[in-house]
Amino acid sequence: MLRTRLNVWGGLALVLLGTALSQCPGWSWGDGGHMIVASIAYQRLNPHAKAESDRLLQIPIEPQAVTNKSLDFIHASYWPDEVRRLPGFEFSGDLHFVDVPFSPDGTPILDDILKPDNVVFALIRYVGTLQNS
Repeated sequence: MLRTRLNVWGGLALVLLGTALSQCPGWSWGDGGHMIVASIAYQRLNPHAKAESDRLLQIPIEPQAVTNKSLDFIHASYWPDEVRRLPGFEFSGDLHFVDVPFSPDGTPILDDILKPDNVVFALIRYVGTLQNS
């Protein structure tokens, strides 16, 4: 069962990473893009994982003004966009994307240019939390 969960999360991580890497700077998905990815991810969950996700989404969490509006997996997928500008959630802004530097002419790129807080590291951290909680 753990292997299935890892495969699901691994697949989701690859979809999100691929999409994040292919986006042009300044473009955003909006609610619809988040919901499409969530729909694909939800369809790939096994019945136990779906039931657990549904159960967890019924637990009230702050900020309830945002989270109570969408208590299903697909609609909850855009909570991060809704909360990242609220007091106490400012940290989450950088967890929405990753900027990957490149050099079309082969000019060396600085090693420290990648921000440590980005969507790739967030996925790794939060998937680990889900696996161990």
